Amino acid sequence: MIDLPAGRTLKTETIDLLLECVEELEHVDGRVSVAVAEPESAVLLELTRLTSVLDLFPSIAEATGEMVPYVSSPGESASGQIAA
Repeated sequence: MIDLPAGRTLKTETIDLLLECVEELEHVDGRVSVAVAEPESAVLLELTRLTSVLDLFPSIAEATGEMVPYVSSPGESASGQIAA
């Protein structure tokens, strides 16, 4: 979860960081969720087509409400593999 608060301008460095996060999480089938308070920032992310690899939400509360925590079942490790 990444919070882009109101009053902050979305900079190139921020977009680069978001892409780095996406690349890191791709290895574990994860996705980056971003709370975007500024409508202009959300539009910029849509225009750059980053919404295809990012999940955008208007607030942290809405983003965390969509997240489903991973709970392992008995005999299953945190990596999702069954223990022998």
